[in-house]
Amino acid sequence: MAKYGPHRTYKVHQIKWNMNPKDYIFDHGDEKARTNMIDYFRTAYGVKIRATTQPLFEIRQKRQNIYLPPELCTLVGIPAKTRENKRVMADIRQSLFQKPPERISSIKALNRMIAGSKEVKEWNLEINLEPDTIEARVLKRPQIYQPAATHPSQPPGPPAARPLEDTKILGTIVHQPVGFRKWAIFCLEKDVAHGEYLNDRFYELSEERRFDIYVDYGDIVELSNKAGIEAFKEAIDDYYLKYVCGKDAKTGR
Repeated sequence: MAKYGPHRTYKVHQIKWNMNPKDYIFDHGDEKARTNMIDYFRTAYGVKIRATTQPLFEIRQKRQNIYLPPELCTLVGIPAKTRENKRVMADIRQSLFQKPPERISSIKALNRMIAGSKEVKEWNLEINLEPDTIEARVLKRPQIYQPAATHPSQPPGPPAARPLEDTKILGTIVHQPVGFRKWAIFCLEKDVAHGEYLNDRFYELSEERRFDIYVDYGDIVELSNKAGIEAFKEAIDDYYLKYVCGKDAKTGR
């Protein structure tokens, strides 16, 4: 979306790396006066383009393509007209939710495009076309265990596992509400206000909407703003030992 004038929304088709506001000269107005982009925006909209050598966005239109400086644009959501186009939305979803082999193929294609660009060659840069590899293992898919269905006169059988991806599973399991009576929010000093808000909302929802679940106010464990992951792990372990297990955090007794 343009950040000047009527704030129109455009679809960017490509970035023109070989164009910039300083050198791009075009005709405008009824008299077809020739001017560069910097002077045009200063005169027409009172806007100053600061980065004079930035590349330009190309917007393709039926009559004539137009070009805009990224400095005067901002990224917005998908326009309503685009959302109504099922084919375009299907292409967008396909590009966003790619499987790992497709994602790697896209990354390689992007690397090739960048490596072959004029700027990379001028700057004498080397782009590795192959992504880095690491050793890893694929975890088993999560499963939900539920008692096997048996006749009322027979004892329940061993729990049967069902894959979590089974979309009907949540509709077949009876959920038993469990009250929240001892829980905690671990946060940095600067986020205590957000923790208190979350506390209030949990309590209000449990009281007002009658979820048959009682949610008591949780403890707020405040850590230094400089605390890292290890500090959070240590705080959670100490809290668990002291308030859940009833043990001393130092001695473990």
